Amino acid sequence: MLEKGKLLLPQVKPLISPLVSQMVADTKSVVEYQTQRRSWAHAVFFLQQEANLYCNFLRAHRAKMYVVTMTYKQGLEKPAGMLNHSYFEKGFLTKQVHF
Repeated sequence: MLEKGKLLLPQVKPLISPLVSQMVADTKSVVEYQTQRRSWAHAVFFLQQEANLYCNFLRAHRAKMYVVTMTYKQGLEKPAGMLNHSYFEKGFLTKQVHF
């Protein structure tokens, strides 16, 4: 999600199913029930994926901000070259997030 040492996010286009794109582009057309049902299933799956990605982004952002804050705080408290990079010591992060 975030590269090590950077606070910039890569730009990624969402992968929208062709059925969902067609459903959004042409809302007035009559489609048979099976196709409509499949389109709605694709749309729900897409939205679930987006919600999951957003939750992962929030977790990664929180972890990154914690690391930045702790590094800054350690830099203020200790002389240069004495920084301790143990970010999991206070139990803030429950899962390891790779940067």
